[in-house]
Amino acid sequence: MKHERSKRFHKMAKITDIAKRAGVSIATVSRVINHSGNVKKSTKEKVLKAIKELSYTPNFPARYLKTKRTLTIGMVVPDITNPFFPMVFRGAESVVKQENYTIILCNTFEDEYEEMRYLSILEAKKVDGILLIKAPARSGNEQYMQKLKNLSIPIVYLDRLPKLQDIPAVVADNVGGGYAATSHLLKLGHKRIAIITVHYPLTVHRERLQGYVKALREHDIPISRLYIKKGASTIEEAISLAPSLLNMKNRPTAIFVTNHKMTIGLMRALEMAGLQCPEDISVVGYDDFDWENVFHPRLTVVAQPTYQLGQAAAGLLIEILRDRTDSMHHKIVMLSTELKIRESCGIYRQNKLRKP
Repeated sequence: MKHERSKRFHKMAKITDIAKRAGVSIATVSRVINHSGNVKKSTKEKVLKAIKELSYTPNFPARYLKTKRTLTIGMVVPDITNPFFPMVFRGAESVVKQENYTIILCNTFEDEYEEMRYLSILEAKKVDGILLIKAPARSGNEQYMQKLKNLSIPIVYLDRLPKLQDIPAVVADNVGGGYAATSHLLKLGHKRIAIITVHYPLTVHRERLQGYVKALREHDIPISRLYIKKGASTIEEAISLAPSLLNMKNRPTAIFVTNHKMTIGLMRALEMAGLQCPEDISVVGYDDFDWENVFHPRLTVVAQPTYQLGQAAAGLLIEILRDRTDSMHHKIVMLSTELKIRESCGIYRQNKLRKP
């Protein structure tokens, strides 16, 4: 008796069980599960309630054979330890869940070969679409880029744009972010403004540098290569790069950092050099996370709409999957950034500057 009870408990629910519990036809349950056809809201709620009560799990192989859809989406990110990417993922997940899609997360460690491997796996698993944040491109890998362009699975690019034409993508206004950060420092009277950025050939950092250059040129301030430092996006790299700026004869009075890990490294380097922020050096960072409020002074940063980037990209991909047309394949959505002014930037005062 106990064995039979246990057997009944573990029995997999079927669509017929859902239909019986909800008091609807099997066809109605199928429409709800597969998002096909019109179903009244009240009826849909009854079906979803029955699915939850019976712990129904779709038979994915059978469904694919019938509908050519798996209701799964792959999301490929370059660095899961960077808090920016998990927040983007959460935004995307919030949208795909509402459409009853499952999302598979893949981490490439900023390695394009690993990205290639994951895309092959996702293709083999018959995912319906892919959200892709590109790893830095490797030289001589043009064949892969062409294959990526011709992939049969719909792709929406996020945050970083590859060198491809006619691609659907969701990005932040990085030029505007770099421009706003530099303009803020210029308004405070700073003229010797340095920038610490990432050396990867990524559109995001190149565009932030463009915004920096644009603001300086508008104020007729010469662009000094000595004030432009590039390195890996790590805390250690910024600590290593900072002395070349802090020990200069004409030391910058302000530094704009285009990456949040490098911002942390710069703040540590200032402390190690015995310099105060903003009394000696004003600092503007990039990205805004709750834990950054523990810094003293609190950091002025360019905040990206991180969660919204994920939502917008997932929404665009769902739209493409639903319409099955090429109308969205040229669409690029750009979201605005926001300068959040706090205490890490001070008014430039010549007499208060310390000599290195």
